[in-house]
Amino acid sequence: MIKEKITEKKDAIKERRETTQQERKEKLATYKKRLATFKDTVKAERVERISTIFQTINSKRTSIMSTNLERMRSIILKLEEKVAQLEKEGKDTTQAKQAIQEAKNGIETTRIVVQTQAEKEYTMTISSENTVKTDAATMRSALHTDLQTLHTTVVATRNQLSQAISETKILLGDTKHGE
Repeated sequence: MIKEKITEKKDAIKERRETTQQERKEKLATYKKRLATFKDTVKAERVERISTIFQTINSKRTSIMSTNLERMRSIILKLEEKVAQLEKEGKDTTQAKQAIQEAKNGIETTRIVVQTQAEKEYTMTISSENTVKTDAATMRSALHTDLQTLHTTVVATRNQLSQAISETKILLGDTKHGE
C-alpha cells in the first residue's frame, strides 16, 4: 500500500515535470525572440547563458535536496520497524513514535516545498537592453533567497529526524534522557 502511494506520487511528479518542461520550452521560444531584438549580440548571448545557469543551479540544488529527503525517509522507515519491535517487547514507545511522526510530517512538507522550488523558473524578464544587468542581479538575488529558505527548511527536517533517532536510541538503552 505504501509502495503504491509512493509510485502514484512519483508518477504525478513526473507528469507535472513534463508539463512544466513543455511550458518552459514555450516561454524559452518567446524569450529567444525577445533576445533576437538586441542590437548587441554578445549581450544577448550572455543573458541567455545566465538564464541557463540559473535554471541549472536551481535544478541541481533541488535534486540534491530531494535525494537527501529520500534518505531521511528510508531512515524513518527503519526507525519505525525498530520501534514496532520494541513495542512488542513491552517498552513505552510513545515519545519515539511522536518524534518519528513529527519527522515524517516534516519530510512530507519539505518534499512539497522542494518540488515547488524545482518547478520555479529563473528566466530573466528583459525589460530593455539597457537594464539587463539589474534584471540579472534581481533574478540572482531571488534564486539565492529561495534556495536559502529551502535549505533552512531541509535543515529543520533533518533536526526532526535527529530527534527521532535520539528517542529511538533511548528506547534501545544506548543513552538516557537529557544526555
